[in-house]
Amino acid sequence: MGRGGGGRGVVVVVSRLVEELQESKSRLKTEMLEHKLLRSPSPSCPTILESEISAKESEIERNKRRVEKAEAENERLMKKLQKLKLQAEESKRKMKMLEDEVAELKRSGSRSFIKAGGGFFGEVTKLPLI
Repeated sequence: MGRGGGGRGVVVVVSRLVEELQESKSRLKTEMLEHKLLRSPSPSCPTILESEISAKESEIERNKRRVEKAEAENERLMKKLQKLKLQAEESKRKMKMLEDEVAELKRSGSRSFIKAGGGFFGEVTKLPLI
């Protein structure tokens, strides 16, 4: 009985050792491949990287042109806005002057009409306010 039980234990130990060796072998193969790739990259790898770099550089150039166009458009719009603000201020100033002038004409016109004895048959009449 001792031999039979002992045999199973040895099989388990050997089986475990075989699994560990297989894992080690797999790990060493992976490390060896990594080392080969690092030492001598395949000829297609630089080509792929170069094309990706070229594509990214082209994209960067396109984006630079877009930014330049956007900045130019922004500058043009800022100048236009400034011009419109000045025009609005000038329009407000002119409107205020005209309002003041109309108010003065109403006051002075009403006074001169009354002083002149205005109205028909000597009646005092005021001009209607606009």
